[in-house]
Amino acid sequence: MVNRSELGLMLAAMFSLFGRELTEVDVNAWHLVLGEFDRDELSAAILKVGRTRDCMPPASVVRRAVFDHRSWNKRSHNPKVAHGQRIAEAVRVYRLANPGVTAGDVA
Repeated sequence: MVNRSELGLMLAAMFSLFGRELTEVDVNAWHLVLGEFDRDELSAAILKVGRTRDCMPPASVVRRAVFDHRSWNKRSHNPKVAHGQRIAEAVRVYRLANPGVTAGDVA
């Protein structure tokens, strides 16, 4: 379980990314929603959400990202399949960030 100070540091980075100011009330509220998760999986979810969103997400989006990551890992038992899934996700994120790219640009 992540503690409030660890979550506060993660949130400070995310709030700063979206130009928001973090308060103690924010940390307490987000901790109520996300406090059950492990620090590593939560920081990965916050990083993913921060990279893929254009505006400040609610805590429920980060929560969903943790569950999606867990589900993804359950499906990824075969190393070759897991590698292909990581490449597909990287391509998807790149195409979202760079609209109008061609297949040659992605390759």
